[in-house]
Amino acid sequence: MALPDQARFHPEFLEAIHINYVGEATELSSSYAFPGTHDLQGMPPTFILNSDADDLRSSGEQFASELASAGVDLLMIRENGTRHGHLNEPENPSALRSLQRVKAWLTSDLLVGVPHETS
Repeated sequence: MALPDQARFHPEFLEAIHINYVGEATELSSSYAFPGTHDLQGMPPTFILNSDADDLRSSGEQFASELASAGVDLLMIRENGTRHGHLNEPENPSALRSLQRVKAWLTSDLLVGVPHETS
Protein backbone atom coordinates (compact mmCIF):
# COMPACT_ATOMS: atom_id res chain seq x y z
CA MET A 1 0.00 0.00 0.00
CA ALA A 2 1.51 3.31 -1.08
CA LEU A 3 1.54 6.03 1.54
CA PRO A 4 0.58 9.47 0.19
CA ASP A 5 2.88 12.32 1.18
CA GLN A 6 0.19 13.99 3.32
CA ALA A 7 0.02 10.81 5.44
CA ARG A 8 3.79 10.71 6.01
CA PHE A 9 5.50 11.59 9.26
CA HIS A 10 8.41 13.80 8.19
CA PRO A 11 11.27 14.41 10.70
CA GLU A 12 10.23 17.94 11.66
CA PHE A 13 6.66 16.77 12.33
CA LEU A 14 7.92 13.85 14.44
CA GLU A 15 10.09 16.20 16.48
CA ALA A 16 7.05 18.41 17.20
CA ILE A 17 5.01 15.33 18.20
CA HIS A 18 7.78 14.13 20.52
CA ILE A 19 8.17 17.51 22.21
CA ASN A 20 4.42 17.77 22.64
CA TYR A 21 4.44 14.30 24.24
CA VAL A 22 7.23 14.98 26.77
CA GLY A 23 6.41 18.65 27.42
CA GLU A 24 9.74 20.25 26.57
CA ALA A 25 12.75 19.44 24.40
CA THR A 26 15.05 18.85 27.39
CA GLU A 27 12.95 15.81 28.34
CA LEU A 28 13.56 14.05 25.01
CA SER A 29 16.72 12.44 26.42
CA SER A 30 14.96 11.02 29.49
CA SER A 31 15.20 7.23 29.60
CA TYR A 32 11.48 7.12 30.37
CA ALA A 33 10.38 9.41 27.53
CA PHE A 34 9.82 6.60 25.07
CA PRO A 35 9.24 2.86 25.43
CA GLY A 36 12.17 0.56 25.06
CA THR A 37 14.82 2.87 26.46
CA HIS A 38 14.95 1.12 29.84
CA ASP A 39 14.45 -2.30 31.41
CA LEU A 40 11.16 -3.79 30.20
CA GLN A 41 11.15 -6.94 32.35
CA GLY A 42 7.95 -7.24 34.35
CA MET A 43 5.85 -5.24 31.94
CA PRO A 44 2.27 -6.53 31.62
CA PRO A 45 1.05 -8.54 28.63
CA THR A 46 1.07 -6.18 25.67
CA PHE A 47 -0.90 -5.88 22.43
CA ILE A 48 0.64 -3.82 19.63
CA LEU A 49 -1.38 -3.00 16.53
CA ASN A 50 0.63 -1.56 13.66
CA SER A 51 -0.79 -0.15 10.47
CA ASP A 52 0.67 -1.63 7.32
CA ALA A 53 1.54 1.67 5.65
CA ASP A 54 2.78 3.82 8.50
CA ASP A 55 6.08 5.63 9.00
CA LEU A 56 5.74 4.77 12.70
CA ARG A 57 5.37 1.01 12.15
CA SER A 58 9.08 0.36 12.58
CA SER A 59 9.05 1.88 16.07
CA GLY A 60 6.14 -0.40 17.04
CA GLU A 61 8.04 -3.38 15.69
CA GLN A 62 11.19 -2.32 17.56
CA PHE A 63 9.24 -1.95 20.82
CA ALA A 64 7.70 -5.40 20.29
CA SER A 65 11.15 -6.87 19.75
CA GLU A 66 12.42 -5.29 22.97
CA LEU A 67 9.39 -6.51 24.92
CA ALA A 68 9.83 -10.04 23.58
CA SER A 69 13.54 -9.97 24.49
CA ALA A 70 12.54 -8.98 28.02
CA GLY A 71 10.20 -12.00 28.24
CA VAL A 72 6.96 -10.01 28.12
CA ASP A 73 3.87 -11.79 26.79
CA LEU A 74 3.16 -10.04 23.54
CA LEU A 75 0.84 -10.07 20.56
CA MET A 76 1.80 -7.83 17.66
CA ILE A 77 -0.48 -7.46 14.65
CA ARG A 78 0.22 -5.65 11.40
CA GLU A 79 -3.12 -4.74 9.91
CA ASN A 80 -2.62 -5.16 6.16
CA GLY A 81 -3.97 -2.49 3.85
CA THR A 82 -4.17 0.20 6.53
CA ARG A 83 -2.40 3.44 7.29
CA HIS A 84 -1.82 5.35 10.52
CA GLY A 85 -5.10 6.54 12.01
CA HIS A 86 -7.32 3.93 10.38
CA LEU A 87 -9.19 3.45 13.68
CA ASN A 88 -10.51 6.99 13.20
CA GLU A 89 -12.39 5.81 10.11
CA PRO A 90 -15.32 3.74 11.44
CA GLU A 91 -16.65 3.19 7.90
CA ASN A 92 -13.38 1.44 7.02
CA PRO A 93 -13.77 -2.37 7.32
CA SER A 94 -10.15 -2.53 8.45
CA ALA A 95 -10.99 -0.38 11.47
CA LEU A 96 -13.73 -2.80 12.52
CA ARG A 97 -11.38 -5.76 12.01
CA SER A 98 -8.73 -4.06 14.15
CA LEU A 99 -11.21 -3.28 16.91
CA GLN A 100 -12.40 -6.89 16.87
CA ARG A 101 -8.77 -8.02 17.28
CA VAL A 102 -8.31 -5.69 20.27
CA LYS A 103 -11.55 -6.90 21.85
CA ALA A 104 -10.60 -10.55 21.35
CA TRP A 105 -7.22 -9.94 22.99
CA LEU A 106 -8.69 -7.99 25.91
CA THR A 107 -11.33 -10.63 26.62
CA SER A 108 -9.07 -13.65 26.11
CA ASP A 109 -8.64 -16.14 28.93
CA LEU A 110 -4.95 -16.02 28.09
CA LEU A 111 -4.61 -12.67 29.83
CA VAL A 112 -4.74 -13.94 33.35
CA GLY A 113 -1.71 -11.86 34.23
CA VAL A 114 0.28 -14.62 35.88
CA PRO A 115 3.95 -13.66 35.70
CA HIS A 116 6.45 -16.08 34.24
CA GLU A 117 8.78 -17.85 36.60
CA THR A 118 12.33 -16.69 36.24
CA SER A 119 15.30 -19.00 36.56
